[in-house]
Amino acid sequence: MAIYNIKFKASGRDIRQVTKTLTKTLCSHFSTSGITVEKEDRNPSRAARLDAIRSTLEDAKSELEELAEEMQSWFDGLPEGLDATEKAEAIELAAESLTEVAGQVEEAVGEMDNVEFPGMFS
Repeated sequence: MAIYNIKFKASGRDIRQVTKTLTKTLCSHFSTSGITVEKEDRNPSRAARLDAIRSTLEDAKSELEELAEEMQSWFDGLPEGLDATEKAEAIELAAESLTEVAGQVEEAVGEMDNVEFPGMFS
């Protein structure tokens, strides 16, 4: 059986009241293992937003590296004779391009260390 994560916004007096209402409503209709309710920060700071971007970029870099490794493994596993075909060249180029893009993302993340936000009243 598939498991689905559902995200939607709800408002209420406090987090306990919202959790209780959602649990009562949803658990009567669906088989759930539990409901998690988190309070949304409506006005995250610029630094917090930059940290979120950094995290997203680091995740993207990891995915790019994983894809590059998959492509390189595919290339390395090609039988002799097929390793000089157009397909092999395309696979190798994809691996190299993905590695290059991952490096560029890593550089961008490093450059984020140079970002300093001014204080409100300084």
